[in-house]
Amino acid sequence: DWISPARQTPERERLVVSDALVGLLRGLAAERPLLVVVEDLHWADAQTREYLEKLIGSGELGGRLLLLLTTRATDDLAWFGKRGEIFALGPLQDAEVAALLGDELPGELRRRIVEQAEGVPLFAAEVGRMIAASEEPASAAPKVPIGLRALVAERLAALSDSARLAAHLASALGREFDWRIVTAAAGNCADGGALPDLVRAGIVSVRSESGFSIEFRHALIRDAVYDSIPAGRRRDLHRAIASCLVREFPDMVVKRPELIAQQLEAAGEVIESAGYWKLTGEKNLRQAAYPESESSALRGLRLVEGMPLDECTGPVQIELLTVVATSQFMVGGYARPEVGELLSRAMVIAEELGESTPLPVLN
Repeated sequence: DWISPARQTPERERLVVSDALVGLLRGLAAERPLLVVVEDLHWADAQTREYLEKLIGSGELGGRLLLLLTTRATDDLAWFGKRGEIFALGPLQDAEVAALLGDELPGELRRRIVEQAEGVPLFAAEVGRMIAASEEPASAAPKVPIGLRALVAERLAALSDSARLAAHLASALGREFDWRIVTAAAGNCADGGALPDLVRAGIVSVRSESGFSIEFRHALIRDAVYDSIPAGRRRDLHRAIASCLVREFPDMVVKRPELIAQQLEAAGEVIESAGYWKLTGEKNLRQAAYPESESSALRGLRLVEGMPLDECTGPVQIELLTVVATSQFMVGGYARPEVGELLSRAMVIAEELGESTPLPVLN
C-alpha cells in the first residue's frame, strides 16, 4: 500500500521507491553475482543521479554487486569522485580497427577504412556493413567515405524524399523517438515506406513490438543526420514538431511539457518555450522532483530574463521565479537566502508591470 497516492506524498513516495530499488538489487546480489550497467550517465536526470548516489553510499557495492557507469561528460568524473575506478576510453588503435573489420576485405581497402576511421569503431563497422550490403565485390575498390558524417550523408542522399524528411524530423526529436510523432509532423509528406527504408539504410532500428518506439542505431548517427540539416531548416522542423505535439497530442502538454519546451527553444520561439519550461517545473513540483523543477524553471528563466519587460515577458518571468523559489524552499526552507532574493525579484517585476499582474504564489 506504500504506492497508494492517498497514503503517500510524492516526496515520500520517491524515497520509498528509491529504498525499494536498493533493496531489490541487494536481494538479487544475494542470489548470484550481479552487474548493473548504467549507460550515458551524461543524460541522466537528477532523480536517477540521486538514486545512484544512494546506491553508491549504501555499502552494497563490491563483492557480489558491481556498478558500471559510462559517460561522455568529464563533469561526471568529478561527481563520481574517488568512489570507484575510472577508465578513460580513447580511440581504437589502427590494429584494433583492422581486427574489427576482419580478414575478408582486401588489404588496400582495409587500410583505407582504417585510415578514415581515425579510431572510431562505429565508422569502421558501418563502412563494413555498407560494403557487405553492396552488390559489387569488395575487390572492386569501392569509395570509402571521409568520416562518419560523409557516410551518413551518402545514405541520406540515397533515400526517398519522404524517408529523408522522416530522418530529419526524427533527428530533431533526439536519439529515441515515437514514430507517430514523426508521421504526424510530416503530414502529407509521409508514406508507409519511410520507416522500412530507414531501417534498411542502417539509420534507425525498431525498439518495440508496437513499431512506434524507434531509435537511431547510434547517437553519432543521429548527430550526423541532425548536423546535415541547414540551421534555418532545423528551426522550421522544430517549430513543426512543437505545433504537431500541441495539436495532435494534447496530453503531452500535461505529461511531457519539457518535450514541447525543447522543440520551441530550438525553433527560436523563446517566450513560448519559457512558458512550457514553467509548466515542466510545475509538473516536477507536483511530483516532488525539486531539483528537476528548479533546473527546468531556470532554463526557461535564462531564455527571457534579458528581454525587455512587457505584458508577455514579465508574467512568465514572475511565474518562473516563483517556481524556482518554491523548489528551493521545499529543499531548504527560508533558511536558503536565495528564496527571499527570488521572491523579491518577482515582486519588483510585478511592481514595474502594475497591480493588474496576477501573483497567485506571492499574494
